[in-house]
Amino acid sequence: MTDFVKELAACRVEGTQLPFYPEKVQGYTEQELELIAKNLNLDIHGQFRDFLLQIGKCSGGLLWSDEFYMYDYRYEKDFFINYQKNIQEDDYMFDNQGKLDPVGEKIFFLSCEYETYLYYLFTSEQDNYVWFLDSAESAIWEKTNMTLLDYLKNYVFEKTKRNRFIDFDLTEEQINRSITGRLL
Repeated sequence: MTDFVKELAACRVEGTQLPFYPEKVQGYTEQELELIAKNLNLDIHGQFRDFLLQIGKCSGGLLWSDEFYMYDYRYEKDFFINYQKNIQEDDYMFDNQGKLDPVGEKIFFLSCEYETYLYYLFTSEQDNYVWFLDSAESAIWEKTNMTLLDYLKNYVFEKTKRNRFIDFDLTEEQINRSITGRLL
């Protein structure tokens, strides 16, 4: 089993102003994973399973809601429950020039960076790779050369590097709303 907390914490850049609260890190239980899989039409396995079991319920500040909607208080479970259906109804995203069926691939919306870079897991696949779509350019899904762990490690490094020189002034309530999972 991959230790996501250890791996991601090791990627934090020294001097970052983004706080990390290891005592808050919490994963979903096996029973909760079964509910998530059923409610969201997902196959939960491999790195995705380890990730959800270890930091799905609360990231402790390793991942933030700015990019990871699963930790954003503005996106409740209905957003994730309806996500596949909404893509299916969106001709722009669903057609994808006939190459992939995101609904059939049991898509999970992972993150959004720079407003148009969308990252996904196709949970019907067993390989742990992250998929990418630039919504400003085209609706062509591209498989990255990064596994979920690789992608998250890169994200933590870049996010903490960019936030070395900011004044971090969120309240505890605001922080909790930005690091608490919303899949249930």
